Amino acid sequence: MTRQFAPPNAQNGLHLWLCGAPRLYLAEEDISFQVRYRKAWALLAFLAFETTVWQSRSVLARLLWPDLSDSAALTNLRQVLNNLAQVFNKLDQSPWLEIDRLRIRLCIPLGSWLDVATFLHLGEGEIHDTDPAWSELNQVLPLCLGEMLEGHRITEGSSFDEWLQNARQRLHRAKVATLTRMIAQHSRNDQEATALLLARWRWQIDPLGEESAAGLIRQLLKLDDRRGAEQVAAELDRNLRSELGIRPSSHLLNLLQISTPYSIQGTTTEIIEQRTLFLLFVALAPMLPSDGVDAGLTTLLAARTLLNDLRTEPLRLRGRGFWVTFGSAYCAEEGLTRALQVIAQLLQAFPERLCLGLASGPVICHTHPDGIDLFGLAPEHAWHLAHKAKAGEALASASLVAGLPGWLQAEQDTYRWQPTRTEFMTGAKKLTPMVSRKQHFRQLRTAWEKAKNGIPAWLAVVGDGGIGKTRLVQELIETLDTKDTLLLHLQCTPNQQRQPLAPLRQALLNKLLTPTSNATDLQTQLLTRWPALGTNETFIPAWPILLNFLQAEGDQQALINGRNDLFWAIYMLIDAISSHQPILLWMDDLHWADLATHEWWSHYAGLLENQSVLLLSTSRTDVPLTQLSTPAKLIKLQPLDEVDTSALVRLQAASVELDSTIVAHIAKDSGGIPLFVEFLTKHYLDGSTSSNHPMHGLLAQEIDRLGAFKGILQTAAVLGQRFYGVELARLVPEEPTPVLELACHYRLLEVIAEDCYEFRHALIRDAAYQGLPPAMAQRMHGLHADWLAVQQNEPAAHIAEHFEQARRWSEAIHWWQRAGELALTREFAADALACYLRAQELLPCHPSLTATQKRQLGFSIAKAALLSEGYGSERGHLQYQALVEELANDLNERENLFRALSGLYMGGSSFRQTDGLIIAEKMRPLSDTAAKQLMLCFAMGNSLFWRGCFDQARDWQEKGIALSESLSAEERSRYWGEDLGILLRAFLCWNAWFVGDEQLAANTAADGIALARSGGKPHALCFMLAFASAERWCADDASGCAQHANEGLILARHHGFPLWQGIHGLFSLWSQARKGLLNDLSPVLQAAEQFSQAYRAGSTTACWVMASILYQLNRQHELSHLLAQMRFGIAKYGDEYCLSEVLMYEAHLTDDRLAITQLHNDALNLARLQGAFGLLKRLQQFKEQTVIVQSTDTQPHLH
Repeated sequence: MTRQFAPPNAQNGLHLWLCGAPRLYLAEEDISFQVRYRKAWALLAFLAFETTVWQSRSVLARLLWPDLSDSAALTNLRQVLNNLAQVFNKLDQSPWLEIDRLRIRLCIPLGSWLDVATFLHLGEGEIHDTDPAWSELNQVLPLCLGEMLEGHRITEGSSFDEWLQNARQRLHRAKVATLTRMIAQHSRNDQEATALLLARWRWQIDPLGEESAAGLIRQLLKLDDRRGAEQVAAELDRNLRSELGIRPSSHLLNLLQISTPYSIQGTTTEIIEQRTLFLLFVALAPMLPSDGVDAGLTTLLAARTLLNDLRTEPLRLRGRGFWVTFGSAYCAEEGLTRALQVIAQLLQAFPERLCLGLASGPVICHTHPDGIDLFGLAPEHAWHLAHKAKAGEALASASLVAGLPGWLQAEQDTYRWQPTRTEFMTGAKKLTPMVSRKQHFRQLRTAWEKAKNGIPAWLAVVGDGGIGKTRLVQELIETLDTKDTLLLHLQCTPNQQRQPLAPLRQALLNKLLTPTSNATDLQTQLLTRWPALGTNETFIPAWPILLNFLQAEGDQQALINGRNDLFWAIYMLIDAISSHQPILLWMDDLHWADLATHEWWSHYAGLLENQSVLLLSTSRTDVPLTQLSTPAKLIKLQPLDEVDTSALVRLQAASVELDSTIVAHIAKDSGGIPLFVEFLTKHYLDGSTSSNHPMHGLLAQEIDRLGAFKGILQTAAVLGQRFYGVELARLVPEEPTPVLELACHYRLLEVIAEDCYEFRHALIRDAAYQGLPPAMAQRMHGLHADWLAVQQNEPAAHIAEHFEQARRWSEAIHWWQRAGELALTREFAADALACYLRAQELLPCHPSLTATQKRQLGFSIAKAALLSEGYGSERGHLQYQALVEELANDLNERENLFRALSGLYMGGSSFRQTDGLIIAEKMRPLSDTAAKQLMLCFAMGNSLFWRGCFDQARDWQEKGIALSESLSAEERSRYWGEDLGILLRAFLCWNAWFVGDEQLAANTAADGIALARSGGKPHALCFMLAFASAERWCADDASGCAQHANEGLILARHHGFPLWQGIHGLFSLWSQARKGLLNDLSPVLQAAEQFSQAYRAGSTTACWVMASILYQLNRQHELSHLLAQMRFGIAKYGDEYCLSEVLMYEAHLTDDRLAITQLHNDALNLARLQGAFGLLKRLQQFKEQTVIVQSTDTQPHLH
């Protein structure tokens, strides 16, 4: 059902909406503002109810302006009609209003739309199902469910008010009738999802209608959503009692007495899905000689009967036993807890007669009218454990029960249960960290203080599952004085939903009984616990009723008979105790309470007067809170915001320091739900995905509310976290929109835009996806990938992911490579590398890939690694080295060998090796084309420059630049993916400064930057800017250096180039230091570390810049340590281009005049020997400043 305002045949006409806030549209343009008068809307509403019927002007004037004279009222009417005629009777469209001197009438032209007329037409007439009005309304129904003229302030007078009230009632009846007809239509066509959605809308506009409620309940039970059906019944009960003072009829309540959803004819739909189940196999123990022939069968049948009463799902007998499932669609939550409770009750009820085995795991479940079939390892594992167990024994997988009370290790992966009290089997609820609930905690604490002083209240803590409701109450309980307070904890569980008042009974028994006591003399124990009961005469009549209730285990009828007397007895008990000590009555998980417990709780809330009692309940948002006279004070818990969620992630991680990006990722995926935060943090820390975690059951239970239609949501999960309905429609056999609307109602999805949906949390999407059987998921991924592959502008990585999930390896590898190529084209090298590596990981799955294809992938990985990880990338070096070794002796692979040598040269700095000249010499005999000679020029010029052979380097660089002028951009980048004409200019501009040709340096820098800009390649521009910054740094031009460095730093950060980010950062910091604007050394160290991580051959250049910064800051101690490091690097890597200045810095740090003189002479002579006359000039200036320092003991700047 598309959320649009115009039905298909009214796209170009006027459409008038009077249901809800009145509005007027022309096609899709809102022109409501053109209706200038408020009473114009009232007039339109009146005319809409009798279209084509003439209405008297005088009657309308008196109706709308009863306080004016006839002439004044008619004048006002004329003004309103003039305005409406200008809007509705334009020359370019068919007129709506027919107006003469005495009369008016409204006619709806063909191609226009009026919501009121549509409802009256369909709801009051005998309209055939083929009438086009049905389909028109179906598309816009959610937009016209509001009350007519809603929010419109009416002051027309009593006559109009009376008319409006009657009109709204008539329209309401028409809406209900229309929706009823639509529900029947869709049900006949087996469109149950749409029928359910329509039933919800009918209930939404008819909250007092018992038939509307019953219809919705029937639809929900068809989907096995008993929880939703019970909520509707409770809400109807509340509405009728509060508005009319009556209760729902027995007919409606009888709908909920059906023992299973399958009791409704035709409700079971064939479903195949994957679920994580807890499976208990109940096996018959070896028979005793004294047993009768049918004793075994009798035992198993009796065990099944007991399990039915416990709201569990025993399957059919298989041989000498049967399976019991926990976590199936009927009740997905608390699977392990329920299984352990069942184990205790079975072994207690049938001592030495049964052998039990408990296991868990993913199981493919095939549900059909005849039952359910299970496929997977978990059922077989449970069977083996049961047959390994001795009589009266239960065995379970270690992963399920290790660490739980009562379970002892029997074998390496198996635990045995030792009998203990049922309520202690799963251990106490662990107190997890809590954040951002201080205000809510103060509300609880204040209410408790008032309750202790005789001001009782009912506080209801409500919120989504996992939001932290129970944890908030636990925080309050931690602060209570247990000596003076009675805490009655009523824990509601799914197992007890067929046991009236079971939570209350268990809470009282837990206070009376100890592990060694029994229920033989409850009255004595009650008096021992609360002696005042024996002296309270008003309580004496309640004793037999109360004792019968507490002793009625197994006799559930005794809990139902005399309901009013039993309620009264329990009220008397609590009131009597509260007169001597305050009571905190905590109803935990009220959403799982049986109907009798709900009713008892709401009754007692209505009887609160001056008792020292605080009623405290926790329940989910979608569970109606019923009450008689005392409404609950709501404490609504919302998801945590990003800051608090991040704080909770760090608390959950305890002593482990998580990276901020990981924290942000967990915070986003969790949606601010503390339970999800706990799961995701634990999963990140230790990889845990234990099926024991309550999150799994909680999410499965919510998805199960879609019943047979959850397959559509599961298929939607294939498309990703965000998806479009039109894409989903291609994969499912029926129209998905109604199901998606239901999923939004259940808060599984959110509407992002027109036809665009998103899972509310990443974990909901994961849970839905895991529900698909693997084979079905693969097929859906393949279908979607085929469709995506022929679409325009679809991200290649997205297509590759779907082909990979479809296990179509050849196509997945192709699209991952394609994704890498596209990312590299846009210079997102890190993304490209990730895509290429993903393709490489899939190679073992596709052994038929040719050697040439694998080699091409190797080249791609190596290149992307050098660009993203820096020229010192170990991964890139190893990849190129492997390619060189593979191709070295193959005469037919000279082209690829040259490519590999080129890459090896660029990445040869891994492992701290600098064999650039050796590699370049290997390239020389292979350089048989101009493009190869260009690469050779770059390699030779580069290597000679770093060795301080500036004149030779200049010859190669100038030769290469001249050669590049005759080559296309493609040829210039053929052997290194970068324009070597730019890279050669980068080196030459700095080299020109070294040899003293300042004009050549300036011109080359300008040419290189202009060429890099025109090429549109950010990486090449970063390269060029770095060398231009270096040239300006050497020339002591702080402003010029900063200009180039800051531009390069922005580019490097945006595109993720760590090498250039580091070196540009250092040049920028030097400029600040040179201007006296830098005091903190930490950013300098950080930038240098980033550079060295990206260029592992050594960091001589970075160290040289750092040395100049330390010199500026007069940090002599740090400079001394740095020079030692530089000396080591220069000796190891042959980086003699800067050795002269290192000698000058050493002279600056010594007090030995002879050593100073020697170091100065060595530095100057080395520069002369290298032909570095530009460097020589810099050194001479440095020498002069050093002499000044020694004579004045001050620290000047370097000039």
